[in-house]
Amino acid sequence: MLDARHRSSEEVDLVRQVCANNPEAISNLYCNFLLPIAKTVIRALRAQSVDPEELANTLFIRLSEKDWHSLRTWEGTNLPGWLWRVGYRSLLGILKESGRCDPLTDWHEASLAQDDTVLHQLLRDETGFLLLEAIDNLDSPRDRRVLRLHYLQSKELAEVADEVGVLVATAYVIKSRALARLRTILEGRATNAGASRA
Repeated sequence: MLDARHRSSEEVDLVRQVCANNPEAISNLYCNFLLPIAKTVIRALRAQSVDPEELANTLFIRLSEKDWHSLRTWEGTNLPGWLWRVGYRSLLGILKESGRCDPLTDWHEASLAQDDTVLHQLLRDETGFLLLEAIDNLDSPRDRRVLRLHYLQSKELAEVADEVGVLVATAYVIKSRALARLRTILEGRATNAGASRA
């Protein structure tokens, strides 16, 4: 948990610097957050007709309007997850405005039907940011890294194993165990959310 708190304090510092119009921090936000998140959202929603830079630029404009008003609404936890949610909504807006598809018709249902794995459904859902948050809450940095590389960056398990420095079989075991823990976290949240609505 100390690692998650440390990342959160770095993210808070980054947002403060961005809101103070620090050029280096703004570049960091764009290159290390907005562009990777744009690529992930586009892959997750199978919206290949959108250029990642187009979505990243739309996100940047949305966040920077009125002296970073939108970014100032961030509550200080899980910046990538929060940006993922903003990116999801921005992408739906781009698709609707451009006439490339109407997100309220069969497109969304069809994309969900193509791959029904729990993780990909979560990524395509507006609450997909919960997946990023749940990954961040895994205790093991290695588990977090394996899941991020494999699911969020769409790397083959052999590439993940090479980056992490383990055998492919070990990467598979890490992934399987981490997924089991991740499902437990997500199911617990769903149960708690259902109980709070009742």
